[in-house]
Amino acid sequence: MRYLLTGFLSLFLLTLFNSCQKEVSVEFGVPAKGSLQGDGGDCLPKTVAGTYIAGKAFADSNFIEVTVDVLTPGPYTVATDTLNGYSFKATGTFSAAGTNTVRLKGSGTPTAAGVNNFTVLFDSSFCEIAITVSPAGSSGSPATFTLVVSPTGCTAFDRQGNYIKDTALNSTNRVGVQVNVTATGTYTIATNTLNGYSFSATGTFSTTGVQTVFLQGTGKPVAAQIDNFTVTAGTLTCAFQVTVLATVPSPCGITAQGTYTTGTALSATNKVVLTHTYSAAGNYTVTTGTTNGYSFTTSPSPYAATAGSNTITLNAVGTPTAAGTNTFTVNYDDGTTCTFSVTVVAGTPVINTDYFPLTTNNWWSYNYTGASPSSDTLIMKVTGPTTVGGMGYQRFEWSSAAQGGAFAEYFYRKDASTGYYYEGIDTAGFGPQAIFTNTAALDINFLRNTLTTGQTWNSTEYPVTLNITGYSGPSTLRFKFTCDNNNATLTSATGGTITNVYQITSVLQANIGGLFVDVSDPIKTYYAKGIGQVKYREDADPINIYEENIRYWKVN
Repeated sequence: MRYLLTGFLSLFLLTLFNSCQKEVSVEFGVPAKGSLQGDGGDCLPKTVAGTYIAGKAFADSNFIEVTVDVLTPGPYTVATDTLNGYSFKATGTFSAAGTNTVRLKGSGTPTAAGVNNFTVLFDSSFCEIAITVSPAGSSGSPATFTLVVSPTGCTAFDRQGNYIKDTALNSTNRVGVQVNVTATGTYTIATNTLNGYSFSATGTFSTTGVQTVFLQGTGKPVAAQIDNFTVTAGTLTCAFQVTVLATVPSPCGITAQGTYTTGTALSATNKVVLTHTYSAAGNYTVTTGTTNGYSFTTSPSPYAATAGSNTITLNAVGTPTAAGTNTFTVNYDDGTTCTFSVTVVAGTPVINTDYFPLTTNNWWSYNYTGASPSSDTLIMKVTGPTTVGGMGYQRFEWSSAAQGGAFAEYFYRKDASTGYYYEGIDTAGFGPQAIFTNTAALDINFLRNTLTTGQTWNSTEYPVTLNITGYSGPSTLRFKFTCDNNNATLTSATGGTITNVYQITSVLQANIGGLFVDVSDPIKTYYAKGIGQVKYREDADPINIYEENIRYWKVN
């Protein structure tokens, strides 16, 4: 809805989104299911490898790595959008559920220096990675950073994976260390080699500040023992321990307590109780990794153990996301581990029949085409409640790589008694085309949850002083909406068929001489039951066509 009232248009008719269903989303043609760690924000953890220089084609060293929590094994595609002439993509097959590190190979050639904010997409989830491209002709300036250390070793050290004698390390074997970056650029961090294996990472820091770098393990441990690795960066070093086991961890011989249900946050009843013998008293960090959205740890942590037998309670934290059996490895922090399994049952699905869901943390992504830029990916997130003109709304935030991140905000609410949806618009600063009289904020009824083909309705009429071509003086404005089709079918940007779609045409009208006349081009917006706004199209003229078409979504 880009109306003749310049500021008014851009604020009102980017009226996007709707969706419904409990965590329902679609990525057509990809059977593997799961989510990216850091879903909806920065990819965490992440690796950016290689140097990025404007005009320089990529080599095998140009790749990014992200972590995927796989719920349903199968073929997968993990890919980014294309920015500044290059992109990243990985295809393959997940053979089992669990946490996987995926390497996306870079392709293309960066065309200009700067920071490119990529959106990584898998299944119904997305996360973001920023990559810094150095100017043409440069060698890729090294970053300036130091290790974040403590008297006892590497701060926030995060060891992942099992380390077994005579077993080659894989993508699950890595350690996270913290660094403080004071100048962006390329980096290489590595450990010494001990017992047949080592850890290292290369990449590019695109932001300053404290952050975690994951060093990938390579090699094959040759003996079962505790190895003390040293990480060196600049003049600082820190140390961490890795315990190599003689064999794969044995079962803990315990049963998890409580009920584990998809979509239900775990509570104090969800726990495991173990018995373990320590050779010496001390503080031990006893915990598991995160699987399927939840993990187990002691509270408080570390656990104060006595020499001899200890009864240890690990409390569950998080929310299971998928039904099935999950296996956890308990690390007793003394070189020993064991495993136990938890069965998660499917919760009762929540079926939402809204055409415009407003739950915080919902998000949608869209392909869009328009005059500037010619194409890009838009992302909309619901960030939480706010107030406009004294009335409560949910805040929606738009972002796009072409705009350098977040660039706009909009406000929506639903009247529970009628099923009508409204957009709140603050009129402060509007003009000069329309000066609103005695109206601090507009509350536009742009959609209804139950519509029939051919049904029309008008918004509230708002008194204004107009200054447009052909008329200047007092008037009233309103929006007219028409449901052209209450059961349309569309094709998404990823090629899937979407049904149960409302097709709405909207136009801005002004009261001139006692008659309401159209003062804008018509806009077509499409809302799918259980998905949300799936398409938006504005034809200002045969050349300047603005269209948004849904790619992925995740709603609650």
